[in-house]
Formats: sequence, structure tokens, C-alpha cells
Amino acid sequence: MAASLTGAAGVRTMPMFEGDVFFGYVDVLLPPSSGGREPVFRKNEIRISRRSPASDRCPPLAVLQVISAYSMRCKIQESTTLDIHPRSPLLNSLHSTCWNQRMTAVVDAGLEELHLVAMQSKVEKGVPCFWCWSAQEGLYETCLGMLNQRCIAIVFDLDETIIFASNEKKIETHMEEIKSDLKNSELDAVTQLVLQNQLCRVSKDNTFLKDFVHKGAITVDHEIVRNQHEKGMLYKPGGLQLVRPVIRVPKRNAVLTRLNPMDPRSSYFVNIRPGWDNLKTYLSKTSRWRKYKVYVCTKAGRQYALEAWRLLDPEGSLISSEEISQRLVCVRPGSKKSLKRVFQKSSCHPNMAMVIDDRMNVWDDKDKRRVHNLPPYTPSVCPEDKVVNGCYVLQILRDYISEVHKGFFSEFDGMLLKKVDGLMYENDGLDLVYTPDVGDYVELTNNKIVEHSDSPISPKNTKSAKGEVGARINGEVDTMDLHEVSILVAAKKIKIADTIDISSSSEGDGAAAKDHVVKLGEEGDGAAASDLHASAGAPVHLDDAAAARLSAKLTRRGPRIKGGQTFDKYCVFPNLVEMYPEQLEALKHQVRETRPAIPFYVCTIKGASTLRGKSKMYFTRKFTQKYILKNMNIPADDVEVSFKNGSSVQVRMIMGKGKNKGAMITTNWRVVVQDTNMKDNDIFVFWFRSNGRLKLLVRKLKK
Repeated sequence: MAASLTGAAGVRTMPMFEGDVFFGYVDVLLPPSSGGREPVFRKNEIRISRRSPASDRCPPLAVLQVISAYSMRCKIQESTTLDIHPRSPLLNSLHSTCWNQRMTAVVDAGLEELHLVAMQSKVEKGVPCFWCWSAQEGLYETCLGMLNQRCIAIVFDLDETIIFASNEKKIETHMEEIKSDLKNSELDAVTQLVLQNQLCRVSKDNTFLKDFVHKGAITVDHEIVRNQHEKGMLYKPGGLQLVRPVIRVPKRNAVLTRLNPMDPRSSYFVNIRPGWDNLKTYLSKTSRWRKYKVYVCTKAGRQYALEAWRLLDPEGSLISSEEISQRLVCVRPGSKKSLKRVFQKSSCHPNMAMVIDDRMNVWDDKDKRRVHNLPPYTPSVCPEDKVVNGCYVLQILRDYISEVHKGFFSEFDGMLLKKVDGLMYENDGLDLVYTPDVGDYVELTNNKIVEHSDSPISPKNTKSAKGEVGARINGEVDTMDLHEVSILVAAKKIKIADTIDISSSSEGDGAAAKDHVVKLGEEGDGAAASDLHASAGAPVHLDDAAAARLSAKLTRRGPRIKGGQTFDKYCVFPNLVEMYPEQLEALKHQVRETRPAIPFYVCTIKGASTLRGKSKMYFTRKFTQKYILKNMNIPADDVEVSFKNGSSVQVRMIMGKGKNKGAMITTNWRVVVQDTNMKDNDIFVFWFRSNGRLKLLVRKLKK
């Protein structure tokens, strides 16, 4: 019964089972581009091992698009050779149950699983039809639960992000550094006072730690506070549970603890970042569902990390003791942190996660866009940890997290779910909208400047208060956008001794500040402007036009404006393209999700393409020769062009002559212009796909 029958090209008939129960014969329709690839069902049969949980709010396709975008492997429908294979009531029942209860039929396939998603056909009415979609093993059920609850994952670092922990050696070294700085005869009065305050704070912590180590008690406001014994956290059930001496310091969000109860040298003074209790309450808050699933990823040792997290979450409101082994991840020193490592047991997908860390460079490159970079927590410098508006850093973070959550699910509910509801069996998987990604919304918050109000001076390099402020700002300019740079210039926080050169080309998403010269890149987040001059220390006045150009934050690409970012490798820019941040993120998102074999043709639409009655679409000679002619013969009268709304039209493509000796679309191009509402100066992405024959997908980059 397992033998398959080969029918029309790309169609294979095979039996379907659930367990050992025979459900009937189905036709498996393979995509034209599947030639040479391994078969979807290796044993020439479909054997369903289980059904996924029913879904309250999310259709299966929406979940699969988030965790495994555009991964449709084939289409399946009840066999059309009914004279040979009679219709099966079991197959109809499977389809009806999966459709009504929003569940999938799951086929095990090694490290991945194949989900059969029930679809409705607008042609074959009443015929059971499915899309077959691949996903990482175990990921669907976990993410289904999170998406139904409108939940995202938050991954926390520990040291200098939420806590600042010191042992005796670290405190003594810090004290020596401050004393050495105080010996500098060139210090001004302000810097000297700040350093003395730092030394006082560190000395007090040192006294507490020494008393804890040698006496098991500390003195606070003339009252003796003795240690209490608290049970440590188990990494796995059945392990050895340590009982540690602990002192929770009164009137301070700080704790004294000992990793090895028998070794006083393993004692630590742990400062907990102000605002943590409020943030924890917000993250653990539940109405009907919990909105956040918390993880920890640190380069610290496991015992240290377990104890630090126990001090932060003693009641287990964020991570229960049963889940700690899966959700607290320790990375070896020298290795990069990565969300793949954090979610290695299929507990979440990176598209649904954001990271909170004081350092971005410790993360794998592909995860950096999901890292919200907090200023390091340094209690000796900024004990209250407040920013210039008087709010705690973690208070601002709570608002950021809320905005990221809101943005992700606004896109998920408002775009993806609506698109999924309109899809039919005859559609293509590529007709789905782009995958919502938490990283898109994290990136919008990463260029914010957070200044502590307590002190402008870091523990290191304390030449002078004035010089340190300048050095700190210069060091942060790389992470600012041009609008923020212009604000600092106007506020005299950056002194410009030379020209602000906006005509020079720089790569990146920010500006560089070196030797008091700020260069705003043509390719970066700014638009070209006339040279601005200012003497050192003088205020800079920006006229309305210049301020508008600076705040526009345009990213430029073109034939002579090259870029080195990941998305640049997958795009061709035949003319000058100036993208707003929203357009840039949309393009990056398209690249991430598709990694096109033929690069996107991204261009600014000009008059010849929209001129009524004579409109044509031209492609450069170089692009035509390298990509179009290798996949089709020109002239061609049946080139299929599809749009984001799912409709399509066949157009004629010919070769131009003279200076326009590249491919051009003529007949029916006007239909494309009208259906996409194409106008002059719009930015459009043209995606050529080769599925046996060349097809073209046309989409607009919206502002």
C-alpha cells in the first residue's frame, strides 16, 4: 500500500495514514523548483504521527510564518483519480477537524516536522486540501502557546545589566584605582569631589563585605544585622541544595551572599539595580495571560548565575524552579551569546524575542538587532541609576519593552492574521505578508541616548569632568542618529572645530565623531546638506531646512553609493534610492526572510514608468544580462507579475535598443502601475523568482 503513483509533472499520488489507520490516497503537488531536491516524504507515504493542539486565536499559517517563514514544501489534496481511489470519509473528517479547530496534522521528519495545514479551495469545492509546511521540531507548539497568549520572550544578562556584584579582590582593586586617580595634580575641583564620593561609597561596601566575611554580621545605623540562612536554587531536581548565609542590607537594594557556604572567600556584595522590583512586577503581571516569558543568558558560572537570579527572583514569579534549567543559560568565556543557544530546546523563536544587555558586542551578529543596549549599571558612579529626566533606567526599559510588545502584535494582528484569513489553497506561500519580528521594534529604540543624572564621570579615565563628558559623548555618537547629533550640537554638548562634512560617504547607520569633527555620512542616516561651520565651543544654529534634512534620517543607495550591510548583498540599486527608516527596515526584513537567489531590483520610480499611455518599465543592461536572460528567452508574452494583494497579470517583456538596451516591460505594464498605485518617486522592489519559469513579484516600500 506504500507504493506511490507518478501522475502529471510535479504530481505524485501516495497513501496517507494516521498512525496505522489508512485515510486514503492523496495527490502531492510539488513546486516546479523542487527538481533535484530530496523528496518531501521519503517513504512515498504520508504518515501522521499526531495532531497539534487546537488554537484559540491564531490560525496555523500565521504561527508557521512567524517561526518558519515561506517554508511551504508542497500542496496536498485528495486524489483526483477517484475511479481508482474512492473518496475517504476519514480524510474529510481530518480536514474538517483541522480547519474548525485550527490545528495541524504533524508528520515527523527527523530534526524537523511537517505540518499539514487545512485549506479551502475556490476551485475544488468540498475536496480536502492541505498546505505542507516545515518547521523545527517542537517549535510550533511552544510558539503557538505564546502567540495565543500574545507573549514575547525577554532575555536578560546579569552583570552590570541588572546587578553589580563584587568580591573582596574586585572592591580593593577598584579602591586603588580611585586613589590613584585622586593623586593626579591636574584634577579640577568637580572631578575631585566626584572621585571622593565614589571612594566613600566603595569603602562602605568594602566594610560591609569584610564584616560579613569575618563576623557574619554588619552594622547599619548602629544596629547589628546578622546573616540568615537561605536555601540555594537547584539547577535540576534531585541535586544537592546548598544553604547559604545571606544578609539583605536594610535601606539598600543590596545583598551579601556566599557561593560556597564553607569558603568565606567566595562572598559577594551584590547591588541590585534600582527599579528592578517594579520591572519584575510588570513582567510577571497577568490579567488573562502573561505577556512576557523571561530567560537569562550570562557568561558567569552556573552557581554564581543561579544564586544571582535567586536573589533577583526569590519567589520564582518570572522563572519557576521547574523551568530554571531550561531558561537560565551560561555561555563559556570566549564564546558569543546567541538566541539559538538560549532557545536550543525549541522553547521560542528569535523572531519573538528581545535581549536586555549592557554589551552588544558579546552577542552573535545575527542577534545584535534584537539587543536593547542598556547603559552599564555602576553603583559607585551612579548609585540612584537615574537618567536626566529623573526616571530610573529600568523604568525607561519597562516602557521600551511595552512599546516593542505593542508594535509586534499590532503587526501580527493587523497584517499577518488578516492576510492569512484571505488565503486559499490555490494561492502561493509567497503571497503571505512578511513575518513580524520583535527585532524590528527593538532597533527603533536602540539609538536613544541615556545620560545618568548622578555623575558624568566613569570609574576609569578620570582626567577631568569636562574631558570625560566629551569623551563619553564622542564614544556614543556612533550609536546616535543624525537628529540626535544635531540636538547635541545645538545644546553645545559636541564642539565642532572643523566642518560638518555631510558630503562624505560613510557606511553604517550612524555618524562618527573623532577629534571634535563630526562627519554625517551620505549613505548613513542623513541627507546631503550644505557645509556647516562653527568655531570651537561656539553654538551651532541650524536653519529649518538643514534641521529637516538632518532629522529625515535617510539611508541612500545607488550605482555609486555602495554599502556593506547584509541586505546590500541581496539588492541591486539602479538609480538613487533614498529610504526612510521604515522603508529600510521593510527592505531588510524582506531580505532576511527570503534571501533571494536573484537580487532584489530596488529602484526609485521615474516618469517613464508611470507616464499615462506610454509607460514602460526598464531594467538595466547589466541586470538583464546577469539575471533575466539566464532564466528566460526575450521577447516573452507571458511573464507573470504578481502583487502584494495576491492578484497577478501577464505582461510582455522585450529587449530595448540603444542606450536602453536592457529588458523592458511594455504590454500590460499600465495594469501593474494601477494595481500597485505606483507614482513618481515611490520606491519599489522587483523580485524575480525562477520556479521553472521566471516570475516577478512587485512590492512598494511604504514610508
